[in-house]
Amino acid sequence: MPKQTLNLQLKTKAKLSSKELEAIARYIKREYKLDVPVKVVIAKPTKPAKIVISSPTKLSPDQLKQVLSYLKNKYQIEAPVKTQIDPSILGGIRVNYQDLEIDLTLDNQLWHLLDTMQTKEG
Repeated sequence: MPKQTLNLQLKTKAKLSSKELEAIARYIKREYKLDVPVKVVIAKPTKPAKIVISSPTKLSPDQLKQVLSYLKNKYQIEAPVKTQIDPSILGGIRVNYQDLEIDLTLDNQLWHLLDTMQTKEG
C-alpha cells in the first residue's frame, strides 16, 4: 500500500517559489517528526464573504451605518455589504453573513408569537 501524502494549503499573499514551498514542507516534516511525504501549495484565493442585508425598502445611509456598527461591535464582522430589497418582508431587516443569520423582521417576530400562543394552548 503506498504511503499517503500530507497536503497543506498555505494562505498567503506572498509570492513563494517552488523551492521555498519545498523548504516549508521539509521544515514541517522535520519539526513534527512526520513519516509521510509533505506537500505545501498556495491556496487559491477565495471570494471574501459578503454581508447581505435584506429589507422591504431601501435603507437610508444612517440606517445602514447603524446596522454595520452593530455587526462590528457585537459580532466583530466587517466585510463588503450587499443590500437587497425583499418585498416579502413586512418590516425590519434580515442579515446574512456566512452561516450566521440575524432575523429582525416583523415576519419572524409574528411567527415566534404564533408559535408561543400555540404552545401555551397545547
